Amino acid sequence: ADRRDAAKLALSEIVRELSLRGKPAAVSVSGGEVVVRRLTLPEMNRADILPALTLECRKHVNFPIEEAEIRYEEVGRADRPGGRDLLLLVSVAHRRRLAEVRETLESAGLIPKLLTIRPVALRSLLQTVGATASDEVVA
Repeated sequence: ADRRDAAKLALSEIVRELSLRGKPAAVSVSGGEVVVRRLTLPEMNRADILPALTLECRKHVNFPIEEAEIRYEEVGRADRPGGRDLLLLVSVAHRRRLAEVRETLESAGLIPKLLTIRPVALRSLLQTVGATASDEVVA
């Protein structure tokens, strides 16, 4: 609770000092209630992926899966004997944690537009500045 209050205060001060009130905000979420995994599923219809992930992700969290938000990104496909697999980057977060993050942004005067996980946030930042086109170490 102390850490959360300190983060709220620090963010509020930054928003005030930089006159950012009312601006859209993106934030990465992490911690014990956020699980990130690379998972492989057999190729299937898009409508069937989330129900399949719900069953699979039960194994990876220590809270009821009904209290979770599951998001995924397809990172590739792989051939296997008898078919193809979907390669997915999956994040599972407790809804309570996501609500806390949104509330922190709103209480600081920002408009939550995007909640993501650190690997995706870092990749997006590197792509935005063109750092991924180089052989140079960037992170």
